[in-house]
Amino acid sequence: MNPVLRRHALSTPFVLCSALILVWSTCPCTPAIAASAPAWTRTDARAWIKNGSSQAKAQLQASAKHDHNPTRKCLANFVLAVGETRRVSHAPGWLSAIAGELHTARRCASLADAATWTLGQAQFAAHDTTEAEQTLTAFGRRYPESPFITSAIWTLARAAQANKNWAVELSALHRNGISGPEPLFMAAEAERQLGQKQLALQYYRRLFWEFPASWGAPDAQRWITVLTGSDPLSQASGTQWRERAEGFMRAGRYADAAASFDRAAQLWPGEQAMLTLAQARAEFLAGGGAQPAARLKALLAANELTRGERAQALELQVRIARRLNDLGQVQRSLVRLQETAPHSRWLLDGLLEAADNALLQNDLLLAQAHFDRMADWFPDTSAGATAEWRAAWFSYRLDQPDAPTRMERYISDHPNGGAVPDALFWRGLWAYGHGEHDLAAQCWSAAARLFPGSYFGELAARSRLQHGLPAVKTLPAFAAGLRAAPGPSHGRPLPARFAPTLSRARLFASAYLRQQGRVVLLPLLRQLPYRLSLTEARPLAELERALGNYPESAVLMERAVPDFLRLPYSALSTRDWRLLYPFPYRQLIERAAQQNDVDPALIGGLIRQESLFNRTEISRAHAIGLMQLLLGTAQFHRRVIDVRRVSVADLRRPEMNIPLGVAELQSLMVQFPRAPEYAVAGYNAGGNRVQQWLAQNNFTSPAEFTESIPFQQTRAYVQAVLRNELAYRHIYHLALRRTAAAR
Repeated sequence: MNPVLRRHALSTPFVLCSALILVWSTCPCTPAIAASAPAWTRTDARAWIKNGSSQAKAQLQASAKHDHNPTRKCLANFVLAVGETRRVSHAPGWLSAIAGELHTARRCASLADAATWTLGQAQFAAHDTTEAEQTLTAFGRRYPESPFITSAIWTLARAAQANKNWAVELSALHRNGISGPEPLFMAAEAERQLGQKQLALQYYRRLFWEFPASWGAPDAQRWITVLTGSDPLSQASGTQWRERAEGFMRAGRYADAAASFDRAAQLWPGEQAMLTLAQARAEFLAGGGAQPAARLKALLAANELTRGERAQALELQVRIARRLNDLGQVQRSLVRLQETAPHSRWLLDGLLEAADNALLQNDLLLAQAHFDRMADWFPDTSAGATAEWRAAWFSYRLDQPDAPTRMERYISDHPNGGAVPDALFWRGLWAYGHGEHDLAAQCWSAAARLFPGSYFGELAARSRLQHGLPAVKTLPAFAAGLRAAPGPSHGRPLPARFAPTLSRARLFASAYLRQQGRVVLLPLLRQLPYRLSLTEARPLAELERALGNYPESAVLMERAVPDFLRLPYSALSTRDWRLLYPFPYRQLIERAAQQNDVDPALIGGLIRQESLFNRTEISRAHAIGLMQLLLGTAQFHRRVIDVRRVSVADLRRPEMNIPLGVAELQSLMVQFPRAPEYAVAGYNAGGNRVQQWLAQNNFTSPAEFTESIPFQQTRAYVQAVLRNELAYRHIYHLALRRTAAAR
């Protein structure tokens, strides 16, 4: 169980009974709490809401019946009702019981709107749409400033639709604003039922052209045909076909988008070249190669594109040629792109594509040449700085005599560059290998002191100790511009106007009413500037953690301490570090780690990088849950959780996602036993790719492998996971543990 939620050894003010009483006692409707009042805590609320504990329920029922404190009594009723809505089997009369409990909760002014909203949601979920409509009809009038109002009015619209109360439905839809596929479809249906055919037609047309991939688009097409007597596609203009194509692009239906762009080009001669370019891009995104390549060749030969469009076409030609492994075409397109738009983002993207392709072909010299061109043509951009480092790194890999000069120039030119700790580490290793021990000590000491939370900063510290070099504070001449990261700004507390919102959110957090607390807190978070002081961020981060929103909690702290990776552990309190590096589900993680003989700190570091402990996270590649598992991968390891088939819902459950993800990590650590860098890279990019990279190169160390990973995303991922591992080990006092194969 997450230590934040344990009843004993509690660490946050939201779960302490004394703090709970403090929150209640600050409510205007709260008299002194009687000493004989039944005590219940957040732990009881959690046990009832999440696990259905009969003992916790009895404790809450006793408080709801006998407590002398009105707020605590109302809150107990609220918790009882929410727990009932979570139960799988709904016994006869359960909704009436919930309604009674929430009606009691509404007696407290600080709970009234939330209780009404919760009741309406429960009634709608139970298909009692008449009662849901009745409950929520007056919500906007009674609670015009409520943070629940948007959700309440949306539920009212859906309930009114089910009840065929079209006027109420339309009124609710207009209150929230009619945008998006479902509101458009609902508004169209309601207007049609009320006999307003022209208004209905407007909504159907918006739905059909703006959201062609939505579930309501076929019905919209059918009703447009019925109301006008003709299929909308039969008389569509080029503008409408383009709008439809762009809708398909947003939905990721690239083949349909390509066909729609083609039709738009036929009907809109004045924009034919631009639309043909868009068609080729959609075909490429749909997986095409030869067809979009031929289309682009003809388009460029016709010379009908503007200069900007021509640059886009040439950059796309580079990408297609890379897919077709046509290296000659890659070079020709780059030359023409440089002539057409020498300082454009299209040239930058084209050079990056070409460099990545050279890396995948293991042609380090060609990759270095492309990166050198990027650094020369875009010197004042972050991409140019990164390219300068990559070119310097390949100089090191190729043992070129100018490697030290290149690395020193990168550090001197870009003292705030992201690869400075990398450059210091490798410059120190080069110096040590060439007998310059004093310089090696300076480089490694600087990397360890100035970048203590980085992967290469830690490696530098280890290397200095391993080689018996002293720790020095003198910087090398080329690193004179480096500075230690400033400490966090404590600043002012949150403005007083936010106090009521914070008080309400804490009240819900204290009773494990996480959904209600998040709704209350969200408007406050939207009003804050991006940069926060630590004094502002800490209470909000602790509140988000108590509400179970671990990603937002950590992000709030990162907004206050953006340089936390460069700070020594002494710069922040353990309390702050644990907000930056949350560790929920710790018992599940440690149990899976023990069963698979994997380091729990490594698992924690991997989850932080994969999902930041968001159990419902879904990536673009459809990886799901805490450890971002694909269904196929999870199914392969299904025996570890003793099920015949794994579902998407299963992967959203931490008790299933964590064992499956750890099993995958453990299998990679067995496959690559020499160091965790290989297994972590395999978790991100696939074990087969790691095997290929190792076979193509004779890496001298795991660090050299990490710096040489062709995929920038995987390269950064490996470093992030391993630096996270070190942080979890230090912050949570976890002993080092590796798999049996690695030992």
